Amino acid sequence: MKLHENKHISFFILVGYALVAYFGARFFFNTIFPWTVPFIISVIMTAIIEKPVSQLEKKKVPRKVAALVCTLLYITLFGTAIYLLVALCISEGKNLIAALPGFLASLPERFSDTMAQLDGIFERLPLEKIGIQETSVSDLLSSVSLPNFSASSIVSPLFKMAVSLPTVILSTVFIFVSTYFMTSERRVIVRFIKKQLPPKMLEVLFEIRRFLVSSVLKWIKAQSIIICITFCELLISFNVQKLPYAFLLAMCIAIIDALPILGVGTVLIPWSLVCLVTGDYFHAVGMIATYGVVLVIRNAVEPKIVGMHIGLHPFVSLLSIYFGYRIAGFGGMFLVPVVVLLLCKLQELDVIRFYKE
Repeated sequence: MKLHENKHISFFILVGYALVAYFGARFFFNTIFPWTVPFIISVIMTAIIEKPVSQLEKKKVPRKVAALVCTLLYITLFGTAIYLLVALCISEGKNLIAALPGFLASLPERFSDTMAQLDGIFERLPLEKIGIQETSVSDLLSSVSLPNFSASSIVSPLFKMAVSLPTVILSTVFIFVSTYFMTSERRVIVRFIKKQLPPKMLEVLFEIRRFLVSSVLKWIKAQSIIICITFCELLISFNVQKLPYAFLLAMCIAIIDALPILGVGTVLIPWSLVCLVTGDYFHAVGMIATYGVVLVIRNAVEPKIVGMHIGLHPFVSLLSIYFGYRIAGFGGMFLVPVVVLLLCKLQELDVIRFYKE
């Protein structure tokens, strides 16, 4: 369908639509979406505890009592796990921050011995015969400067976190209270929504819900299991190598491994090279061995655990991840592909038409 008889005007109209869609998405994800996150978390938590609440209700326990018990139990377990995780990360993070300036200051001295060894190797190579001017490793690395460490780069984010603490507390209270009310009054809420929406829209919503549960949520669950397996492998390896901050490092690398396109190799391979250059051959071999183990186990386990993909063409997934990051930052890398997947599902249900089959 042409937007205008004149192809040039049609092109500018199309560009206008694209710009409106881009800035609209940017405004939504950066302004409106953060407000809705606590509500979305409440909906997810309600779905998680709905099954045990229903089981208690079948045993003649009043639904409001069952909802209160399950919500409090979930709060206790979830809160304890988060507290222990955050406490351990803060403890290791404080030690890492304290040790980082000394580590950066010692790098030139740690490089000097390795550069001297490489200089000796360069002197024995017939560089002039192959047309390479005589040089040294010191000359090659003279232009390389180490990053400047500034305490303000650490203090500033911590200060912002402290300022946002009241908002976090208020959002947390809202999440748990709204979870209880949505669980205890679930039937009333569902009946109210059904009365407000036309049958066609209700059918589409229920179809999308089934689709999310059967595909996206199962995929997220499978990826979470893989992340946990990778985390355990890294934690064991780092403890065997007696690395400090093993828990924090394993968690960060496991999260990076979960990012599309990236993987543990983006951290472990450069790390092993740095260890090799600085003469730390034990950890260099250890990082390469860890990478190999993680890669083998992941390739063996992932097909059995996942057993499916999210349903987008790899190139479309790549575009969604890139534009998701550009629009909404780190969270957008995960959110925008799901939004695109939902749009494709709406196209399949003949609710919208934004591309030709």
